Amino acid sequence: MKRSPYFFSFIAVIFIASFFSACTESIIEPPSNLFGTSFYPLQKGHFTEYSVEEIIYKEFVPTDTSRYFLREENGDTLTDLTGGLIQKVFLYRRYDSLQNWALDSVWNIRYDFNRVVKTEHNTPFIKMVFPLKSDLTWDGNALNQFESETYEVSDFRKSYEQFGSTLRITHRSDSS
Repeated sequence: MKRSPYFFSFIAVIFIASFFSACTESIIEPPSNLFGTSFYPLQKGHFTEYSVEEIIYKEFVPTDTSRYFLREENGDTLTDLTGGLIQKVFLYRRYDSLQNWALDSVWNIRYDFNRVVKTEHNTPFIKMVFPLKSDLTWDGNALNQFESETYEVSDFRKSYEQFGSTLRITHRSDSS
């Protein structure tokens, strides 16, 4: 059986093409539910509303209580000096549900390696770290000048009312 002189050249070309196509570099992103990033969505237009009761206790001064509504809404995405993405967060406030929302301030938020960093009034706070799990703790003030404050995850992936998977992050449990 006589083979064509081009047969081995053809096989060599196929082998080399296969070798180089197998060596291409690509980035494979892990699914967000694997690490818990779905618990802190950063899509433009996503918002969270809070009903706030703020009680201020001071010695020898009557207690000061204020109630209001707060809305955090994700805005446009920007690029920082390192090429990372930063999301604007618009903070709105109103004192009753009949009022229009009034812009209070603009913060920003970003995924920074394995954590969510929210900058509030030019001060960065680590709000969440990944991968999430129960009893996970971290210093929320590791990126600023304030004293260390421990954040802790509990009730990870427990269902609550209409939500199938929730978690609790305790920032400060202060009863004084």
